[in-house]
Amino acid sequence: MEGTIFIFWNWSVAVYLFVAGVSAGAFFVSSLAFFLGHEKYKNLSLCGWGKRGSFFCFFPGLLFRS
Repeated sequence: MEGTIFIFWNWSVAVYLFVAGVSAGAFFVSSLAFFLGHEKYKNLSLCGWGKRGSFFCFFPGLLFRS
């Protein structure tokens, strides 16, 4: 296989991508709960745990960014 370039990622890249995905999912779910009825889903909507979960997943994940 001449001319083939193989790229091997470190484990920190995989952790960063996983944590970023969890953060994006938490933000999406909290936004969806806000638009579907923030009174009914008050603990999950943007003023509740969904926003906090997104925040606390994203910023520690930046430490693993290469």
